Amino acid sequence: MHERAPTPMLDGYSARIEAPFAVLGVRTRAERLVGIEYLPLGAATLRPIDAFSREVCRQLSAYLKRPDFRFDLAFESHGTEYQQRVWDAVRSARRRGRWARRAEPTESPC
Repeated sequence: MHERAPTPMLDGYSARIEAPFAVLGVRTRAERLVGIEYLPLGAATLRPIDAFSREVCRQLSAYLKRPDFRFDLAFESHGTEYQQRVWDAVRSARRRGRWARRAEPTESPC
């Protein structure tokens, strides 16, 4: 009898939860969120494997019900140096309780 090869898209998740638009594949490592991936609707769900994964799922579910929900999770971010600077700026703006707005011109260019 042949063993079925693992499906890479579904391996390595700490949880997979259903959302209205996709199944969200949650990846964690050492009590840090390391990734959330959109999987196709109908992909198998997976109960959280530990307490931290349960908390990630709880917060994701809260966000799906209320988009103004604020996450409070330890995470690892991976990206280019530029992406890291942008993400730092976004986090900083949210901590101040407001989003930076583009300045409106004070004089007409004509």
